[in-house]
Amino acid sequence: KERVYPGEWKPHVVKELGGERRLVVDRRTTGVDPVEQLSCEERRYRLMDGETLLGEEVHAGQNHWYFKAEVVTMLQLAGFADIEVTGDYTGIPFGAEHTDAIVFVCRKAGGVSRASG
Repeated sequence: KERVYPGEWKPHVVKELGGERRLVVDRRTTGVDPVEQLSCEERRYRLMDGETLLGEEVHAGQNHWYFKAEVVTMLQLAGFADIEVTGDYTGIPFGAEHTDAIVFVCRKAGGVSRASG
């Protein structure tokens, strides 16, 4: 199945601002480059008061993704050791069931460093 861009707007987050005001954030993918490991997206920010739209902005951005082995190699090359890789902030070793975040916890001489992606 061929993907068509831009994709549909999908809910991302709603931030309650007090009273009936809230900031509604939606996002959609506008392109993917698997060779460069880039995904491009737009985020739509809507300020709502009840059902009334007070303002709207759309901003473009991109994400560069890395595979687990790439990050582990970069950490090792930077001098980190004892690298633990967990998923979705659960402390459970990263696996296919994790869909939100991959977390790297590692040690470098002089302390503990944390990196998440």
